[in-house]
Amino acid sequence: MNPIHKEIPVLIHNGKPIFESLIILQYIDDNKNKAPACLLPSNPYDRGSSNQSC
Repeated sequence: MNPIHKEIPVLIHNGKPIFESLIILQYIDDNKNKAPACLLPSNPYDRGSSNQSC
C-alpha cells in the first residue's frame, strides 16, 4: 500500500516503496536487466500516448 496516500498499486523493491502506475512501469522498464521485452513503447510518440493513459 502506498505509504503516503494509502492506495495501491505499490511496488516494494529492496524494501523501498515505489508507487503510482506510470512510475512503477517506468521503474520496471528501466531496471529490466537487459530483458528483450519492454513494458513501455520505445517510440517517443507512442510512449507519450501510453503515459497519458496511466
